[in-house]
Amino acid sequence: MKSLLLVVKEEFLSKGITLALLEYFPSIHSTKNSYEALKLLSTEKIDVVISEINFNTIDTYDYVKEIIKYSTTLKSIILLADSPLSIDDYGRLKNLTILPKPVSIQDIIHIINQLEENISNNKNGE
Repeated sequence: MKSLLLVVKEEFLSKGITLALLEYFPSIHSTKNSYEALKLLSTEKIDVVISEINFNTIDTYDYVKEIIKYSTTLKSIILLADSPLSIDDYGRLKNLTILPKPVSIQDIIHIINQLEENISNNKNGE
């Protein structure tokens, strides 16, 4: 995995996630703006998206649907939800994970480790 798109409004959380994942991703794109995130998804090669989903500027459902449009090229989508959110609302995607806030950076690292392991196993034909 080479590239992460991080969409987090809270600066402290954004910096913490970035620092924790530097060893996993040589390229980390970070923004607080949902529209900029969607533009990056359309113009950059992104492997993993970690995003908050509650923005004042765009409807949550529409924003998540836009991210999911790129799910065929993304290895993983991790959504950070302020309120309960059902995966069923967005269809069943094997690469979609919803984490309730407050989120643990350790939980994110665990998901990334599992993803790397799955990718490695698939390359080795296991």
